Amino acid sequence: MFQGINQDALEQAFEHDPSMPGKFEGEPAYVVYYWHCMLDGDGEEGEDDEDSMRFEVNESELRMFPELDGSQVIEIWFPDSGFVYSALYQCK
Repeated sequence: MFQGINQDALEQAFEHDPSMPGKFEGEPAYVVYYWHCMLDGDGEEGEDDEDSMRFEVNESELRMFPELDGSQVIEIWFPDSGFVYSALYQCK
């Protein structure tokens, strides 16, 4: 698993405007970040859905996205609608 910050993904995340229509509409910047990490081959296939990916939140990512505090895993899924959705989990 990737343990640093994916700089290309980070650039895409900080250019994101959640109020703009499109694939990431209404989603926070970290969803864009993890989507681009997935495109670079990071993440693990989600447990319940073949159209989802799970990521463990590392310390570097937590510093970049403090709103992830308290979450250990983010799952993003991408149904046929073309939109991307997310959920945060506290796994113990």
